[in-house]
Amino acid sequence: MNYMMFTTGATPIGGLIDLPDDAKKMNTPPCYVGYVGVNDVVRRPSASARA
Repeated sequence: MNYMMFTTGATPIGGLIDLPDDAKKMNTPPCYVGYVGVNDVVRRPSASARA
């Protein structure tokens, strides 16, 4: 399976992967999935709730 990482300088900002065979068998369309990376998962949710 191929995975391509997109970066800005040395900072990873996204990636692209082939649709897995299991997903193809279920007729899953290509899609975008978002995620956010943080250094502290315990503290970050409360900080984002205040925003």
